[in-house]
Amino acid sequence: MSLKQELHELVDNLSDYEMRAARRLLEHVRETSRDPVLRVLWDAPLDDEPLTPEEAAAASEAWQRCVNGQAIPWEEARQGLGDGWGAPTISDLR
Repeated sequence: MSLKQELHELVDNLSDYEMRAARRLLEHVRETSRDPVLRVLWDAPLDDEPLTPEEAAAASEAWQRCVNGQAIPWEEARQGLGDGWGAPTISDLR
């Protein structure tokens, strides 16, 4: 069975609600597939560089903080990152 036939079979078994959602999804796929930047991003290889033990520990700690409701608010994190991060705020424009 071809891929197109498989898709037709899937569509044939969708409810009306699911068909509306599938239509929106397929329209989005069709439209975004024409964007050359998105095409390059989709075709780019996954980052397969392994994390260092330090990076893995920092990621694990950060995830646990988020899970425990201890995430750093964006404005505070942004200040710690320095210039060039995030959209400017009104105070940045003064």
